[in-house]
Amino acid sequence: LKSKVYTIDAFVGISKLLVFSISLILGGIYSDYNEFQIIFSEISAEQVIKFFPLQFIGNLITEPFTRLSAIQNIADQLGEGFTKDYGVSFLNITVVLVWSAVFIWGSYRLLKSRDL
Repeated sequence: LKSKVYTIDAFVGISKLLVFSISLILGGIYSDYNEFQIIFSEISAEQVIKFFPLQFIGNLITEPFTRLSAIQNIADQLGEGFTKDYGVSFLNITVVLVWSAVFIWGSYRLLKSRDL
């Protein structure tokens, strides 16, 4: 089992380095900027991170405490109002359902392979 995990880790590491180096080379060729800080400032990690499962599950409920009437009354008395959109988008629901299906399927396959 360890050898399989080490092999997978090696392949993942090699593919990360390959994608990083190709992106760096192509970005250097086709970019107008040559400064190191400018090249790495536009890495859009937020676009990738927002599709992780915990991020989307957290997006289903946006700040639940500000919906409480006691919190809203205190904020109104202090002169601060809350104008938040508590709606849930279709994309959030779809991605959470897909991640849930992947986790359920993975758990089922794991339990089936262990023959418990």
